[in-house]
Amino acid sequence: MQPPAVPDVRRAAPLPQPAASSKEGLAAMVCRVVCEANSTGFNAELGHLLLHRLRLATTILAACYAFVALVSLISPIFVHSGWIDHVITITIALAAAGLAFHLWRKAAPNMNHLRLCEVLFFGVITAHFTYLSIEVYRQPVFQAALAQLSSEAPQRNAVFGLMNKLNVLRWFALITLYGVFIPNTARRCTTITAAWAFVPILISGIAAVHFELATAYWMHVLPFEVLFLGLALVIAGFGSYRIHALQKQAFESKQLGQYRLKTRLGQGGMGEVYLAEHLLLKRPCVVKLIRAEKANDPTNQARFEREVQATAGLTHWNTVQIFDYGHTQEGTFYYVMEYLPGLSLAEIVAESGPMPAGRAVFLLKQVCAALHEAHAAGLIHRDIKPSNILVCPLGGQFDVVKLLDFGLVLHPEWEQADSKLTHEGFIVGTPDYLSPEQAQGLDTVDARGDVYSLGATAFYMLTGQPPFIKATAMQTVIAHVREPVRPPRSIRPEIPADLEEIILRCLEKQPDQRFPSVKALAEALAGCSAANAWNEEEAQAWWQSHGRGGAADQYNTPTLVTATAT
Repeated sequence: MQPPAVPDVRRAAPLPQPAASSKEGLAAMVCRVVCEANSTGFNAELGHLLLHRLRLATTILAACYAFVALVSLISPIFVHSGWIDHVITITIALAAAGLAFHLWRKAAPNMNHLRLCEVLFFGVITAHFTYLSIEVYRQPVFQAALAQLSSEAPQRNAVFGLMNKLNVLRWFALITLYGVFIPNTARRCTTITAAWAFVPILISGIAAVHFELATAYWMHVLPFEVLFLGLALVIAGFGSYRIHALQKQAFESKQLGQYRLKTRLGQGGMGEVYLAEHLLLKRPCVVKLIRAEKANDPTNQARFEREVQATAGLTHWNTVQIFDYGHTQEGTFYYVMEYLPGLSLAEIVAESGPMPAGRAVFLLKQVCAALHEAHAAGLIHRDIKPSNILVCPLGGQFDVVKLLDFGLVLHPEWEQADSKLTHEGFIVGTPDYLSPEQAQGLDTVDARGDVYSLGATAFYMLTGQPPFIKATAMQTVIAHVREPVRPPRSIRPEIPADLEEIILRCLEKQPDQRFPSVKALAEALAGCSAANAWNEEEAQAWWQSHGRGGAADQYNTPTLVTATAT
């Protein structure tokens, strides 16, 4: 089979070199580009947070105003308001609901657009609060109280002070909630909230002059307003500063060098897998790193480094490609690999049932090609199974195979030095697909062990079942050593006889009776009757018939999610 035309994307493109510059100039250029990428990424995350907060704020405001409007119409005794207040309340409820509906429909945030929505939203609230602050001094009850107490200054001052405090509390709530709820810089938050704090002071000052209470106002009310609103400004400013700083710290903590961690895809006993993005190239990738609680274990650290070193040395297009690896400042080891949206063999069979013989042969030959390079380098995979073989549309081709997860890889030179690194338990491998020699914990595991596991995987691809179905993992392990394998045609009679013969030879108990190499297995597969029964057109038709359309970005099972179980 001719290898599919998959573009070589193993290494990131180098940064362009300036025509004439010193090393310091180049370093400054790279630093500037990275800083700009970091700033862009942080602004994007801030946009997502602002969108989420505005959605909540507009929804809550619309619900509150709708509730007040309903209560004022049904039970006026609880809400004293005139017809103009009803109109204002209903109008604000509808406007907030409309803005909330608009924001909930937005999928991707645009910072300029969101800031405009923020201005509109809080502008309406500011206008309404200003109206309420003015209206309270125009209420007949308030004016009557002042008239009755015209000759009793202390009582009149107390009435005025009470109305003033009610106004100040309203603005205090607005300022503090804005500071701690809406993501902002401290400077922007302080500027906006200071303008709000000035509004009630100005209104109450005008009211004091109008009612000839200027002296009482300046002596008794103004200090309270300044202190109370000043406290609101301090809370809002400090809250905004701390929240902004924590957001930035959280953002930076999710970066590994030039890689931005976006979403955790999975975790297991030793590793965690994240969908990430290269900050400069804007290319999606997958980052695997050792879990924090395991980071200080030298054995796990060495095993993790072995996995990436083994995989990084392989260049076959049917093997997952490594872009980069290193250590964080805390010493955590990580590596970066290509992002491969697709489906594992396990997912394909679970979704659409056992495969046609032609497709199984088409995919198995690609796995053989990837393993041939690994075996030639002295690397034994030891964990071949359906979930470690990814099938994806890539480079304009369909049904491109990628072999994943070299976490249990074995090299003869390693066995004497530190064999514990590949033995966390008494059995190495996955029970349903491990070879008899692996099941017995023998030291004679070689490339023929991978041939057995690949035969067990082929059995699953064609029948939808592993070779042995037992109640426990231990019973399955024993069956690999002692029990004969069921003929695949006893489960699916339409499987070609020559293909069944190939699979049964792969599953022989004695390594000497199997195919001596994956190359010999690939040649046998190429010569069977189903070898030419599947092609690119049929592969494309399969992906399209499953509603995927062949677009790679629609497949959301990224590389090495299953590797976290190692």
